[in-house]
Amino acid sequence: MNKPAILCVDDEPIILDSLKRLLRKTLGRDYLIELAASGTEALDLITEFIEEKRKILLVVSDYIMPQMRGDELLEKVHKISPKTINIMLTGQADIEAIGNAINRANLYRYISKPWNNEDLSLTVKEAIHSYFQEQKLEEQNEKLQQMNQALEVSNREQSDLIAKLHENENRLAQFIEAMPVGVFVVNAEGQPDYINSRAQELLGQGIVAPKGAEQLRELYRLHLVGSDRLYPEDSDPILQALQGKRATADDIEIHQPDRKIPIETWGTPIYDTKKNIAYAIAAFQDITERKQAEIALKQAEQKYRSIFENALEGIFQTSPDGRYLSANPALAQIYGYDSPAELIAAITSIQEQLYVDPHRWTEFVQIMRDCGEVSGFESQVYRQDGSIIWISENARAVVDVEGNLHCYQGFIEDISDRKQAEEEREKFTSELFNLNQSFSRFVPRQFLQFLDKESIADVQIGDQAQQEMSVLFADIRNFTTLSETMDPADNFKFINAFLSRMEPAILKNQGFIDKYIGDAIMALFSDRADDAVQAGVDMLKLLIEYNSQRGARDRSPIQIGIGINTGDLMLGTVGGESRMDTTVISDAVNLAARLEGLTKYYGVPFLITHNTFLRLNNSHRYAMRLIDRVKVKGKLEMVSIFEVFEADPPELKEKKLATKSSFEQALLFYYLGSLSVAYDLLQECLQQNPDDSVVQIYIERCLSDEV
Repeated sequence: MNKPAILCVDDEPIILDSLKRLLRKTLGRDYLIELAASGTEALDLITEFIEEKRKILLVVSDYIMPQMRGDELLEKVHKISPKTINIMLTGQADIEAIGNAINRANLYRYISKPWNNEDLSLTVKEAIHSYFQEQKLEEQNEKLQQMNQALEVSNREQSDLIAKLHENENRLAQFIEAMPVGVFVVNAEGQPDYINSRAQELLGQGIVAPKGAEQLRELYRLHLVGSDRLYPEDSDPILQALQGKRATADDIEIHQPDRKIPIETWGTPIYDTKKNIAYAIAAFQDITERKQAEIALKQAEQKYRSIFENALEGIFQTSPDGRYLSANPALAQIYGYDSPAELIAAITSIQEQLYVDPHRWTEFVQIMRDCGEVSGFESQVYRQDGSIIWISENARAVVDVEGNLHCYQGFIEDISDRKQAEEEREKFTSELFNLNQSFSRFVPRQFLQFLDKESIADVQIGDQAQQEMSVLFADIRNFTTLSETMDPADNFKFINAFLSRMEPAILKNQGFIDKYIGDAIMALFSDRADDAVQAGVDMLKLLIEYNSQRGARDRSPIQIGIGINTGDLMLGTVGGESRMDTTVISDAVNLAARLEGLTKYYGVPFLITHNTFLRLNNSHRYAMRLIDRVKVKGKLEMVSIFEVFEADPPELKEKKLATKSSFEQALLFYYLGSLSVAYDLLQECLQQNPDDSVVQIYIERCLSDEV
């Protein structure tokens, strides 16, 4: 028989040699220990192991390796061999790599390099023990499920015999129940897996391997009662069970060479832990020969008594008032007792002596009353030495022939290791979530999306993407003068108070803040220019509310300038090996920054370029006007700029709207060189709106140009 395999993977031969010597010293020569210098070589070895039908117990892999990282290798190993236990050695793995290994590769544990020999040896021993323990548990669970299904079927038809058996036999008989029937078990593919002696006697033969489940009727000579026709396929209980249906039939006849035996049959599906059909059981009995069924039941009793005594799970029977009636050795071991007899004698009240929370017994009893069974009932219990463990109970209520509750019976599993792992996983997930939340405050989530990155850990120097966006710059007017009146602490309080009030207007309008530059804000909008303009309007309205609060505290109001431009730009990362930052590079960004500076010259709070104006879906939604054409530094073309006065005080806004037509005519005559006509129109505007700073600028230009 092939030795189980353990595979060590590292690109450093010295480490591989150290691992092999340590594992050989720890485990002796009961296992095949193989070495691989890369992920590719490791996968080749695993393929060979599988072809040799060799069990792959454990893979111990380094994280940092050329071509394929350790977490990537372990994820592939888990897909190829899900039961293999994976351990990762790492000195440099980040949180996400470890998270990937835990979530995708079912990582058993990661150990920092250099490792502690005792810690690594103990981890390997526990992992191997866990592997074999899990294998045994799976096999035993499957057999117990088959037993319980068959016993439930038999219980319905043989209640009188079961009651008599309960009276004559000891408490153990509740688990195996009376079975005066033949039992025929097939796997999910319809291949016979088990036939008891009674079934072989009735069928006249043992296990025969058919090509398909539909051939079972022919091979075992199952006919429709009173005829020579094979029993109909669509009514066959075993075929119905393989389709997930419970079925019964009392019109089947077995044709043996010397006799015909009419039988009654029950077909029942058996599911695995993933709720897939694993087996189908057909229980049947000779309707005319009840006595032979009793003989088969005695034979089955001996077989299942052995299962009860040697089961790895704790099996129990308890009275309705909370005393143990029977227990197997495994249950005694789980609770720390030397024998079942010692356990039964010591625990006279399960509620008070066993459960850490006594109310759990009350809940257990209530579920039993309501449903008749309980599954996956998890609780903390005391062991004999006072230590606390977690258990999971599966049980059902057992009643006598008159329907009175006799006892509760089921099995118990120690799940302390799993609960501890779940707690550690939840803690790790919570810490990882908080870390990601913190990162998102420094690097906007939208920035990562534009770079097509899922996490900040994926970002590399030089990552970049091109996008048409609207760029918003906002800055406090005369901040330097204002800051001189405050100490450093007050300066930061003031800036943070201002920025925190402006941020919601940007986020509400589908924008995100690229960076804070002192008292200035740079924000980006990717979807519509309308969102950027609306954000600017909302910021100015929030500023009015903020100034009102400052005025109530005898503090002077503040003013800001906002500039918006729309165009193509490059988003990316810059920096060096030890420091990296995100940035946006484009003429469109420079123009937006310059536009914000021009708000001081024109004496208005909000300017946009014609690039933004032309991309507005609804320019009539906002009060705005064309105010100038300027030349961009380093560019030949002129840029038209518009004032957005939607957030101006109501009286000023109305005056600008009233003079908008005259002002734009004056601008036209000014650019055509008709300065006198422009001057007269501007004077009319100034008379209606003496506070219009832009009109005043153009009046001065007309006078200067004439001279």
